[in-house]
Amino acid sequence: MIRLLLAVWIAVIVVALCATRRWWGLIFVAPLVLDLYLLRRILTAGPTR
Repeated sequence: MIRLLLAVWIAVIVVALCATRRWWGLIFVAPLVLDLYLLRRILTAGPTR
């Protein structure tokens, strides 16, 4: 759940920064992609029991 909230928060920051023409906000795309990748791996792994 925390990973999903973190991904949403990073996406909001990227959109807000780019909307105000602060293009350096695109550096947060890499952490966003990594977070979404890890979230997908966690969800596809399922329970470990």
